[in-house]
Amino acid sequence: MPSTRLVFLALALTVWATPAKAQQSEVQVLSQRVQQLEHQVAELENRVRALEGTPQTPKTEGARPTSGDWQQIGNWRRLRQGMTMDDASSILGQPGRVEANVVVISWYYGKFSDGSVTFDPRSQEVTGWSEPRSLRP
Repeated sequence: MPSTRLVFLALALTVWATPAKAQQSEVQVLSQRVQQLEHQVAELENRVRALEGTPQTPKTEGARPTSGDWQQIGNWRRLRQGMTMDDASSILGQPGRVEANVVVISWYYGKFSDGSVTFDPRSQEVTGWSEPRSLRP
């Protein structure tokens, strides 16, 4: 009987040790994977920091329009809703005529005032515009 106990004990130890070794090797694999991922994250964070520090130039189609010149169609196409009056003025220049009431402020450009920009009187932000017909292709 003592030899049966010994065989049983040896068998039990073998069965018990195998999952422990497998778990240990799995832990090592996972630990290495975590280290690799931490390294990748650190590299990506460095790249993001470098990109955030680099000034981005806006993408424009064709030649860059001149600032402050309402006679350039490209300048009209730089307008965006929500821009301030200062932004619009720096893009198009000063209007030839201004009309204002409690509902809207309108800036007009051109001899026949065919180009216009409208602003909300409270926020003084661009709400819309109409390109001069003489500049349209």
